[in-house]
Amino acid sequence: WRDWSSDVCSSDLVVPSHYAARLIREQLAQQADDGVLPPQFQTPTEFLNLGYTDEEVASPTDALMAWIEVLLATERTTLPDLLPHGQPARFDVNEARHLAQVFAALREELGMSDRGRDFAAVAALPGNPEAARWSDLARLETNYRAVLQARGRADRNDARIAAATGTHIPDEFKHIWLAGLTEPQPLFLRALERMAATLPVHIVVGAPASE
Repeated sequence: WRDWSSDVCSSDLVVPSHYAARLIREQLAQQADDGVLPPQFQTPTEFLNLGYTDEEVASPTDALMAWIEVLLATERTTLPDLLPHGQPARFDVNEARHLAQVFAALREELGMSDRGRDFAAVAALPGNPEAARWSDLARLETNYRAVLQARGRADRNDARIAAATGTHIPDEFKHIWLAGLTEPQPLFLRALERMAATLPVHIVVGAPASE
């Protein structure tokens, strides 16, 4: 940290957790005799939210409610590969709530991966032995996005993917610092590689100077 200017507010510091951010903020304050303007601290997930506002992106509750709305309007028989023994009836509220949580968690996991970042993409993967089941999920996913769009919201994972693969780079950042990150997720690395073509990227690891 000794090489830093006392004004590092134009830097984006990506850390593993909010707790790590607090520890680093305390150390910066202790080592800066004349005070320090801190950088912006973000986790890798927060880093991928750059370029979007909370008003544009659906909250987790918004997403769950959209999934529930879709499922309550879905006949089981329209999902023959996902529910091969489905009865000719719609999901009840409890079933819809449970499946909404499962689908939301699954999209969250897929969204940070290297490929197959949503249900439709997984269905299209070459050699996928369960492509038909994923295609059923993809149809639900399309309806889910339509519900969010009607409410003026975008899915958070879709927004992150767009941020990682698009062209937006925040004007306020002049440097990106990575502090103590281990095994970063593929989508974050994709975003970092894109931004590294324009912004300096610095890596900080906790190790003796001799290493």
